[in-house]
Amino acid sequence: MHELSLCESIRDVVLTAAQGRPVTGVTVRIGRLRQVVPESLLFCWDAIRHESARGDGLLADAEMAIEEVPVTLACANCGKQTLVEDDLAMLCPGCFATAVEPVTGTECLVLTVDVREAGADRAGIADHAAAGAGMGS
Repeated sequence: MHELSLCESIRDVVLTAAQGRPVTGVTVRIGRLRQVVPESLLFCWDAIRHESARGDGLLADAEMAIEEVPVTLACANCGKQTLVEDDLAMLCPGCFATAVEPVTGTECLVLTVDVREAGADRAGIADHAAAGAGMGS
């Protein structure tokens, strides 16, 4: 289950972006080629939140939203770009060449971090602290 190590990386990016402010929400963009199971990622994020609740509490209320990105392949042989809906066959459906490159589907980004400003109540003001922080490959 690589989702736990991915969540630990997300936690590090989020805490850096939040700069000590409590986090209320996190949006991540995950490409299908990353082979992340969204339910497992959310389960692991809940574990991170519970761990935070026992410590500094900065992530205790941080809900996670996941934007899944489908796979799009570009064929080096015919130039066609194809959205892969079901099978992850790495070949061009037009000319059946295997010389394809993913255009989308490899993303792994923290898009937004919503934080609660000091002095705001629990339902109070939140803003985006960061966007577009990648987590390596």
